[in-house]
Amino acid sequence: MKLRSLFRALITFIFPNGLIVLGGIILLNFKDDLTEPISMFVKVYPFVLLMGALLLSIRFHRSKLLLITLLIILCDQPTRYLAAKAPIYDHILQWYLQWANLLIPLNIVWISFLKNRRISSFWGFISILFLPVQVFVLSALYYKLPSKELPVFKWSVFTHRVDHITSVSDLALLMIILSFLCIIIRFTLLQNKENSSYFWILICLTLAFLNDGTSMDSRVFYGLAGLIVLVTLIELSYGMAYQDELTGLPGRRAMNESLTQLGNRYCIAMVDIDHFKKINDTYGHDAGDQVLKMIAAQIKSKLISGKAFRYGGEEFALLYPGKTLDFVRSQVESIRQQIGTSPFFIRSWKRPKRRSKKAIIKKKRTRSHRKITVTVSIGVAENQTLSLSVQDVIKAADKELYKAKRAGRNRVSG
Repeated sequence: MKLRSLFRALITFIFPNGLIVLGGIILLNFKDDLTEPISMFVKVYPFVLLMGALLLSIRFHRSKLLLITLLIILCDQPTRYLAAKAPIYDHILQWYLQWANLLIPLNIVWISFLKNRRISSFWGFISILFLPVQVFVLSALYYKLPSKELPVFKWSVFTHRVDHITSVSDLALLMIILSFLCIIIRFTLLQNKENSSYFWILICLTLAFLNDGTSMDSRVFYGLAGLIVLVTLIELSYGMAYQDELTGLPGRRAMNESLTQLGNRYCIAMVDIDHFKKINDTYGHDAGDQVLKMIAAQIKSKLISGKAFRYGGEEFALLYPGKTLDFVRSQVESIRQQIGTSPFFIRSWKRPKRRSKKAIIKKKRTRSHRKITVTVSIGVAENQTLSLSVQDVIKAADKELYKAKRAGRNRVSG
């Protein structure tokens, strides 16, 4: 099961953003063979994608992705303008690129730790303002400092020099490496699409700066970063519509779509948590939410050849396309046993945010009082004849579920 969870996390991490980056790299290998219309499109598409990402981030109130988009724009547009004015602004361009190499990875890590706030809120406005303020400070430093070559960019961090590979300073390379590690650790802990997108956006911006930040290759990578923002926005919107936020399972809408793709032979199992109201009344609704999340995790870990959904309240639905009743009965029995034998520790709703040593000692003494056993009842039904509709099979599974409840709970019926 750990191997399966690792595989799912890897898929979440790579798909689709990793494929977008790979596609961009492959495209650049054939750039000399591109026709004139495609070459013109490559030059303008970063602006189109970034504007689209900017508007959708505002529309969906995704302040973190809005900040990322603004960050990409502040990489693309100033360098493009300064490069067009060469050789007059060459010194300013080099100054800007030096600091961008250093500050971009740090800003991405900073954004990854922020909370999604409404853009119109005070802290949302301050966060957005923080990015152009950095550009203003860099401009002021350029005109105030007598020497444009700061010692910090000449620090030797690595044993072997990399000057022959890139003009990026050792300090900036160190910040990029540390930022990658930080983002990977955060994804390992949280395992969501938004955190994986920060990794691939940083990949794109790093590759852009390794290509001097102003070339056509760099513009392609800026555009890829904007495309990753757009894809992430779409995926997050899909998740809000089709996934249950509490348990992480697909919701009722996703189940309704899956029901239309079951075929002629399938089984449906309805899972209900026993005495859930009593858990809510005794330990509070926060404890009930914890139980729902733990049950969902147990179902996902034991589920084979089926798909789980949050049906509503304390009820879950399992769809098994192409499976027989005997096979499904043995599978859900395994799930029931796993849940019934797993200890659940309820976190106290009275627990303070910061605990003193006395509170920690007291917790150790009273932890056994918050250990509870949770069981589930499961009803299973099979589409035995073509005359039965999907709703008929769901009703049959519900009837079997109520039979399990009446028979004493913590059992499978069907």
